[in-house]
Amino acid sequence: MENNIKKIKSFQYLDRYDIVSIDIPYGTEEIECCAFYNCPNLQHITIPDTVKIIGFSAFRFCTNLDNIVIPDSVTFIGHDAFDNTKWYRDNNDDFVISSNKYLIKYRGKSENAIIPKSVKYISPYAFDRCKHLKTIAIPNGIMVIESFAFIGCSNIKSIIIPNSVEKISEYAFINCKSLESVSISENVKYISKKAFAGCSENLTILAPKNSYGNKFAKENCIEYLEL
Repeated sequence: MENNIKKIKSFQYLDRYDIVSIDIPYGTEEIECCAFYNCPNLQHITIPDTVKIIGFSAFRFCTNLDNIVIPDSVTFIGHDAFDNTKWYRDNNDDFVISSNKYLIKYRGKSENAIIPKSVKYISPYAFDRCKHLKTIAIPNGIMVIESFAFIGCSNIKSIIIPNSVEKISEYAFINCKSLESVSISENVKYISKKAFAGCSENLTILAPKNSYGNKFAKENCIEYLEL
């Protein structure tokens, strides 16, 4: 692989059966979507601490890829980035969490989920259509709730966003049709206009006066109660 590159482009190594091991050059900042899609003989990768973004399906169907170490520099991991890798298949925990504390997927069957305190980021589609979920506890320490994180969790009625969360991305809670109460701390700095699209018509946001949550509720004509 060439040195002095900033991005590994989408589909750059698509269907490469000859690759067994790869060291991503220091200085690389982004691994774009599907960059290593279906490299079934790839067993080992080294990701430097300059990488910030791993796109969706970046290593999907790298069926022998194991022991994945993701540096703390990575602040975004796309949907299905490691789907059907050996590392993902062999992870039998309810919560699939990467080494950089990124919650990639919830696979539990409980009606009540408590996200581990070690998690910092909730990945896109992490709780994709978990219709069995009735409650979800988001711990203090999580910084970002990514797009579509809780899509279609149609039986959750209330959510408390802890003090550590700074960003709620677009469609984060889309089609959570029973969601009626969202408590948002004063530390949230950004909420996408479409974060709660498709939620209950009775949705109420609870937030401190003059907070971003207060402003968001007013701008989007959502019922508001002061915390």
